Amino acid sequence: MALRITRFDGDEGTLLQIDGRLGVEGLGEFERARAGVRLPLSLDLRGVSWLDERARETLRRCVAEGAKVRAAPPFIALLLATEPPTANQEPLG
Repeated sequence: MALRITRFDGDEGTLLQIDGRLGVEGLGEFERARAGVRLPLSLDLRGVSWLDERARETLRRCVAEGAKVRAAPPFIALLLATEPPTANQEPLG
């Protein structure tokens, strides 16, 4: 699946729903969707099937800036983790 980003603006912030493969080619589209969002920003990554290193670092930066990951496949959650999960830690999503 090609990349699809759907933006939902509400009174309580913005949700970006991302589906498909997010790589360097799609980062411009992601940044355009992210421009002017209502805070807080939430990311729904449940439809992401692949990330390259630049996309991973971009998403990690968004999380560091306050974005919340609302849903993500386990392998994407592990890629975004800043620290290795421990036995007692639940993955993102």
